[in-house]
Amino acid sequence: MRGFMKVAGIVALLAVAAPVGAAAAAAAASSNSASILQAGVIAPQDVPETWQQAAQPDAGLGPLRKISVCKQYAAFVTTARKSPFRLSPRFSDPSNGGSTMAEDTVYAFKSASAATKYVTALLARNVPSCIHDALQQQIGNQGQVGALTPITGLSGVGDQSTGYESVVTVPGQGTLIVDEVGVRVGRAFVGFTFANPTATIPEGPAIVNAVVNRLSQAGA
Repeated sequence: MRGFMKVAGIVALLAVAAPVGAAAAAAAASSNSASILQAGVIAPQDVPETWQQAAQPDAGLGPLRKISVCKQYAAFVTTARKSPFRLSPRFSDPSNGGSTMAEDTVYAFKSASAATKYVTALLARNVPSCIHDALQQQIGNQGQVGALTPITGLSGVGDQSTGYESVVTVPGQGTLIVDEVGVRVGRAFVGFTFANPTATIPEGPAIVNAVVNRLSQAGA
């Protein structure tokens, strides 16, 4: 499972987090924004109790800036990073060497319209190509990223939602299913990243719903 363990540590591409200024951004948040950030991160109660947690690495914009098809999206991410945001821990299943993984990043935009503009950017035609190329760059020669396909079943999740799935083939290991899901709830936006061997992560929908419900209760 070591190949999967390395590949599962992918960048969260629908909500790229900044490695600089994260603490300052969170500290500057209003009390309501702080509640949104608290509600929007995946929490231990959202995942099986046997899963372990570790700090989620901050990839920053590095993976996007090196890819021409990502330039427009990178500009939107740069603007989004000016809003308060917070990273969840990275949760993983030790029973398969951490190949099953879940993490997210939540943004508290100034308004619902600002958050909507970010989702609109995610719906641009070149975003799937950007995600594909960035994933392939991140994984390198450890595996081959398949074509991204839209995730079905997101209708009615939050106020807006979008997502893509890809099958990553790891030589000598099998396949890893990678899901990138973005959900807007009011002025909050959450980007989820999931990974699981062979099949779509079973726990994914419950994790997303738990976060969305908390954000609704937090008055996002």
